[in-house]
Amino acid sequence: MKRIALAVFVTVALTWAFGAVDPTRPAAAPPLKKFRVLLPFRIGITFFPISVANELGYLKDEGIDLDLQVVNGSSAVVQQLAAGNAQIGVILAPNTLLGFSEGV
Repeated sequence: MKRIALAVFVTVALTWAFGAVDPTRPAAAPPLKKFRVLLPFRIGITFFPISVANELGYLKDEGIDLDLQVVNGSSAVVQQLAAGNAQIGVILAPNTLLGFSEGV
């Protein structure tokens, strides 16, 4: 009789322990990685893919929080990147070469 009581107790305990975990509940999402992206001019066809992906939430689905900011031209983008005010900058080729030649 003691064996049966022990077996029932173990069965109930294991059922309760494994039943307490809800497999249908989604796991907590990891925090979003934040990036500031500087663009040299207003969003247009040039930046269309990244702006659409950002607006539709595709990047957040991948764990990325993108902050698109427009500054006053490629030179301003280079200056802001050099100052550490953004992680990513989109600039035109002449300004890329100028920034590279100045060690940015």
